[in-house]
Amino acid sequence: MGDKHGPNRLASYLQIHETIMEQFLRGDFVVSEELSIEPLGDGFLWMTGSVHCVSGIRIDVWKRLRLIGDGSSHDPFVQTVGYSYDAVLGSLGNIFRYDSPHQDHNRFHHVHRYDVLRGDVHGVVHRVEPQDGWPTLGEVVEEVRGWFYDNADEILALTLGDGTRRRE
Repeated sequence: MGDKHGPNRLASYLQIHETIMEQFLRGDFVVSEELSIEPLGDGFLWMTGSVHCVSGIRIDVWKRLRLIGDGSSHDPFVQTVGYSYDAVLGSLGNIFRYDSPHQDHNRFHHVHRYDVLRGDVHGVVHRVEPQDGWPTLGEVVEEVRGWFYDNADEILALTLGDGTRRRE
């Protein structure tokens, strides 16, 4: 199997994306998605928007795709060169956020993890090791889905209760 982040034809990239999102939309966790891909200029495309899930969970997506080649192809190759996947639990805050390397800090693929159910707004940064690879959007949706089901009782108590956090 090839590199999941290697170059791919734009038409194939879009078809894979649509197929995976349709599978999630037919499932029990993703409610809707509002993602769009637009030209960014200088040989780049921009994917932005959100994936809306149950209990007010949202995954905000920012991806920068580089067009590979001379631009003469009707179906150019593309490759992700920058990304951020930010999983948020309604007004309670961040669950986690995966980011590509930054120029001024965290110069490696990383994830910010928050204990949102305990009011953590600072989080902890963890390096995403090369052997694990940084996740695809589909893998992020699966991770958020697993987190939701692991914490469903507490999430429902916080989001459907009186809105106050329990102190432990």
